[in-house]
Amino acid sequence: MRLRNGQVLEFTTAFKYLGSFVQNDVSQDKELNRRIGLATMTFGKLKSMVFTSKKVSLRVKINVYSAMVLSVLLHGAAESWALSRNQLSRLETLHNSWLRCITRDTVGRPDSISTKDLMEKTHQLPISVMIKERRLRWLGHAARRSDNNMVKQLLFATRIPGHVQPVGRPCGTWMHYAMRDVKDMGQQMGYRSLEWNWPKEAMNRPIWASIVDGAKLF
Repeated sequence: MRLRNGQVLEFTTAFKYLGSFVQNDVSQDKELNRRIGLATMTFGKLKSMVFTSKKVSLRVKINVYSAMVLSVLLHGAAESWALSRNQLSRLETLHNSWLRCITRDTVGRPDSISTKDLMEKTHQLPISVMIKERRLRWLGHAARRSDNNMVKQLLFATRIPGHVQPVGRPCGTWMHYAMRDVKDMGQQMGYRSLEWNWPKEAMNRPIWASIVDGAKLF
């Protein structure tokens, strides 16, 4: 594509923006692979010095893990993810394996305890819950934007004029997952009308934050 000033604009199927890869098919495969690779490399560098060291307490290990590994894996990206079951399973498997490696010398045989017990002993949450919390917080942030804000308009758009839906089941969109999170959160809290009242609740930032923080998103 040639611009008015003569500059040629090349089309691409994927590009990096603000530290994250964006693909033209709106999948997160390339971004997810990159994040997993970076987090795995970070864990590997700290493994012998921190995570498997008998001189470091479990509390310190978990703090380092949250700050150095999980931040690389999720920070600045998880809010925008709409992951498939297989993609989410990859993240959960990694998260669990890393925690089992960290607790190997502190909870006996970590492979013999359930995932639920592992999370309780390490005071960690499943990756799925972390992503839900980030997605719901971003949903509230977008809802509080002005109606003229482009991000809000794109996020809440329901149909593109002239777009023909292809045959077959459509891919799950970010908004689809976010609305499912809102519905689940309302049911778990006994607030069944939250599915319809969430825009009103989200306009008050402290109230929305308390709803998200108080929900059990498992």
